Amino acid sequence: MCIFDGNRDLARMALSKYDCKLADRLRELFKLRDYLRLGKLAHQIKGMMGYIAAKEAQRLALRLEQGAKALGEAQTSDFLVQEVSDSLHAVCVELEQRVTPSVATALRELTEGGPPPT
Repeated sequence: MCIFDGNRDLARMALSKYDCKLADRLRELFKLRDYLRLGKLAHQIKGMMGYIAAKEAQRLALRLEQGAKALGEAQTSDFLVQEVSDSLHAVCVELEQRVTPSVATALRELTEGGPPPT
């Protein structure tokens, strides 16, 4: 809540923009081998995660962004495909197991007037 200076409405607004389907969108781009768009979406996620103070997800999104952009430019590289696949898996796990549930809990507490998220 400190990143929003205690403003519950601002926190609610920011968290309500979170897309709980981000991991599915990332997987679909990887499946399509659209690495440049995958890198762009990872860049957007990196920014979102910074905004809501999800530092580990932000770090993982940066790794995915860099790998996907490099693979998009190289077009062929077994090493980069594996790196992007590993990065994608790590980001999706973080989003699905930590970020999405945390955002849902924070939104519920903000809506119900419960304790502010930490």
